[in-house]
Amino acid sequence: PVYKAQIALGEYDVEKANKIMLEALNEFVDNSGFNFELAQYYARTCEYAKAIEYYEMSWKLEEGQKARYTDALHGISIIYEILEDYEKAAKTYDRIIACLKEEWGYCDEDAAVIQAERERKRLVNKLK
Repeated sequence: PVYKAQIALGEYDVEKANKIMLEALNEFVDNSGFNFELAQYYARTCEYAKAIEYYEMSWKLEEGQKARYTDALHGISIIYEILEDYEKAAKTYDRIIACLKEEWGYCDEDAAVIQAERERKRLVNKLK
């Protein structure tokens, strides 16, 4: 359904694309991967509140599958930055860093944590 919706968008048939994705949601409501794809879909169509909602749902659905990938959180942070809500974007990086440390067992010296801290600092600096 994701590809069919993308094709519909390519044909400038937003109504058809939305219908495909919403019908698929009924079938895949508890699927974290589909919720992530739905978030990506809404991010591409600039429906940011819906995108954040489905990124959060994807993240929540993976609660029992630790260690979780942080892609959904990165998507959320990017949207908040687009919306110039740098505080929420930075706070989302707090969640990313917590995941890296608590779920993946990374420490402050690991490259992934260093990069996430760097991004968080960049966003905090935009608040000034």
